[in-house]
Amino acid sequence: MLVLMDVADRFGGLMGHVKTPAADERDLLSSYLELHALKPMAGTPQGAGASAFESHCSACHVLPDPGQHSLGDWPAVLKRMQRNMTVMKYAPPSRELMVQIQYFLQQNLPAEPDTASAGTAPVLSGSAGDSGFNASDVFDRGRWMALGPFLLLVFIGLARWWQGRVRP
Repeated sequence: MLVLMDVADRFGGLMGHVKTPAADERDLLSSYLELHALKPMAGTPQGAGASAFESHCSACHVLPDPGQHSLGDWPAVLKRMQRNMTVMKYAPPSRELMVQIQYFLQQNLPAEPDTASAGTAPVLSGSAGDSGFNASDVFDRGRWMALGPFLLLVFIGLARWWQGRVRP
């Protein structure tokens, strides 16, 4: 990231006008990132959903340790990753593959969850076969709220169109 920023700065802002951080700011950023870095998974993923997890997640970053998040945290993390993929112009996995990835992550949690990320989130359960996992939890929560900004823009566009149409 820092190399790209330096190169962009030297060539007149190829990445927009990004101010390159000073040496002390770089040290501060590095310290923060080292403290909050993604914990990598030890070994090669094995089991149900492992191939979907490995092929899609490793396209952008190191494979995360499933124990880095609690059972109830993984659905929100996966939603965030889907948004990141869309922003980065990377086709998100299908719903079926997302279910496989979430199943893999939740089945490979350590026996005792990490106390830093363990919360009171409910254990996912449902009728999605014998997995004890409700696939709708990955996608349904907040679906209509996510449409709010889109619908607002549609309304504004229609109002502007109508105003232009009404005026002679």
